[in-house]
Amino acid sequence: MQDRAITAIGRLELASQKDLAEYELFIEHPFPKEENFQVLLMVFDLSGPENTPSLRYRGIDLDRASTKNFQAFLYRKGASNGGDITFSTKSGDFGKKLRTLQRQIKNSLALAEAETLSADHALLLALEHEVETHKEAIMASLTELYASQEKKAQSATLLSMKFRRGTEDLFLQDFEIFRRQILRHGISGKFSKYSVESRTRDQCCAICLQVQPEIFGFASPFKYATVDKSGFVAGFFDQRQNWKNYPICSGCATEFELGKRVVNTRLRKSFYGKPFFMVPKAVIKSDTAALKKACRRIEEIDYEKANWLKTQENQFIQEREDYVMKLLGQEENTFSMSLLFFEENPTTKAISITLMLEEVFPSTFRRLFIELPQQINEKPIYKGQLVIKKQRLDLLFNFGLFKSFFPDLFLDMIHKVFRQESVPRVWLLERFMKVIRENYNKKKSSDGFVEPLIVTILKAHMLLSYFHLLTADVDPSNSIDMTEEMDLFTPSPGQEEPKQARSFMTEKFQQFVLDHPDFFQESYHQGIFAVGILVRYLFDYQLRDLNNTPFENKLQGLNLNADGLQKVYVAAIDKLSQYQKGFFKGTYQDLRTIIQEHFSLQIAHIRLLTNHEISFYFVAGLEMGRQFKNKDKSTETNPS
Repeated sequence: MQDRAITAIGRLELASQKDLAEYELFIEHPFPKEENFQVLLMVFDLSGPENTPSLRYRGIDLDRASTKNFQAFLYRKGASNGGDITFSTKSGDFGKKLRTLQRQIKNSLALAEAETLSADHALLLALEHEVETHKEAIMASLTELYASQEKKAQSATLLSMKFRRGTEDLFLQDFEIFRRQILRHGISGKFSKYSVESRTRDQCCAICLQVQPEIFGFASPFKYATVDKSGFVAGFFDQRQNWKNYPICSGCATEFELGKRVVNTRLRKSFYGKPFFMVPKAVIKSDTAALKKACRRIEEIDYEKANWLKTQENQFIQEREDYVMKLLGQEENTFSMSLLFFEENPTTKAISITLMLEEVFPSTFRRLFIELPQQINEKPIYKGQLVIKKQRLDLLFNFGLFKSFFPDLFLDMIHKVFRQESVPRVWLLERFMKVIRENYNKKKSSDGFVEPLIVTILKAHMLLSYFHLLTADVDPSNSIDMTEEMDLFTPSPGQEEPKQARSFMTEKFQQFVLDHPDFFQESYHQGIFAVGILVRYLFDYQLRDLNNTPFENKLQGLNLNADGLQKVYVAAIDKLSQYQKGFFKGTYQDLRTIIQEHFSLQIAHIRLLTNHEISFYFVAGLEMGRQFKNKDKSTETNPS
């Protein structure tokens, strides 16, 4: 965990809020993911002198709160089995909540008496009587009002109190007893837990690395260290010795607490459904301006999305999750960013770090999210391939492609990308074919929406290009020179067939291979791809004449090995010769020459490939084949 970086953020926040009272440092936002939330308020009329107040229950109010005024309710999470620290708590089982409230009133009475807060003690006695007297009515009103809210609103509803003295509304923050409760818990919680204390003196703090007069053992505000079970604590399971595991001084503890609040409320984001913290750190430790700028940039991101949506709708639709990273890529390398992906226990709020990417600089974000995607998006093959709201839009690279093909390994793939590691191509093709076959079978058995196969193929093509660019400095001079191989496709001058007999555009295919050397890494890739093109043309004939493609039954569910693909090729040639009487003389002669050179003569090498690799290149040719077909209708006639 980036504890020192988080503490530095807390120090920055503390400096910007010098007017805060000490207790305010320990108030927590009840719903850090929500900017606004609802509050169910038990309302009491307050009258009479301070030492003998009169309190009268008036009913339940439903009010709105936000990040600007949540402090008024003095919320702070308590133990899961003991209720929260003050009378503010999250809504739920109101019978249980009221029983907890009555127990908390007794505890507050004891504290008020010990602290000699006579006015608050008198108020609490009156409150205890009113809650007991109207308990059934309070529970009925709370349940009814809560049930009338939408489910989403219910999940962000706080339960608290409001006291009306004349025209003035008083909340928990306006009473000394509740302010002291927050402060006492905030301080004592750093060293007291599980009915034991863990603190010492004159030891080195793990954060500031200085010897400090007082060191606490439970001071981390993040619940990623388990100290309530044997085997997780130094000193032979003695929890009093936990300060040896994680010694934090009182000053750093307060800054750490405040930094945690900033990170949890303002620097917490989501990337394709995976929650994570963004923790910036200035390159130069004393450069607070750079740290401020980084924090502010992250906080402003959601606000700026609206402007992007208005001006570049297609980009927003496909890249909205990448937007955070793209903006960071526009900054200078005056700070680094640590990304901490985590899972959070909904009950205990304990977090488990699932991926930590440390000290990522803006230049890295720029390369991964701006420069490499731009190189890919410029390729003509992706133009106009999506239909959104009846409009043809370009397919754009985004990190959602990793989620599409690696839903179970999404964070692992993100880790590899940020470390700029190579990934075995054979394994990638296996994962691609798994999704392609699933979509292919789903399309045959379901009437629901299934992503067009050509789009899935193009997305896989994009990822292959991305990994190629990621792990190699691409220089045009280092591209594969295939000119000599291309000569094999070009008939001798005296042997050229009449142009009107050509249905396959050889030159366009040659250029496509030259433009995508990372895709056609081996000669046989072209051959397998070309067989797919041939089968596509057969499908087109069958659709025209039969309104169906019975030849598709020979494709073995897109799970082809070398021998199976050979049989498909021979059968396709046979069928095409039936549709095209002059087939062997000219119509697809160039395509057959390519297949002969790069498939038939390479079959020994192809037999060494996995079914996934063979199937992938075949399906790619099948789906992309139409772009190499001459649209001139004269080429579709049967030559005599």
